[in-house]
Amino acid sequence: MADTPLEESNLAHIGSDEDKAAREAAAKLEVQWEGCGQSVGIEIWRVENKRTEEGNPDFGINVWPKEQYGEFYTGDSYIVLKTSKSEEDDSLEWDIFFWIGAESSQDEYGVAAYKANELDDLLGTTPVQHRELQNYES
Repeated sequence: MADTPLEESNLAHIGSDEDKAAREAAAKLEVQWEGCGQSVGIEIWRVENKRTEEGNPDFGINVWPKEQYGEFYTGDSYIVLKTSKSEEDDSLEWDIFFWIGAESSQDEYGVAAYKANELDDLLGTTPVQHRELQNYES
């Protein structure tokens, strides 16, 4: 076991203002998040697996069309953002749901969880996150 002091490790700044700023900056690079969470309503993204020219998986997210809201597929994973107004001061509040289809691959639901955290970072780490499993939804 290493005897490296915490302050000298790569864990020393986790949770610091510098760490939060870096995570928020990284989240801003995801073009699919552009403009999200700025007005009351529901927004949905689907995790998608594309292949590179070499045949390697290349996971990402894409906006789910509004006409398909309410249609989730058992082999897929989704991220749902619910934006509402606070009853106290009219500020925006967010709930982030990541829904995992019963036949979704481990890679896909891992991306859904990662991207849900990324969205949380983008919105200032104030959203409440909810993990939803198909057939076991809350």
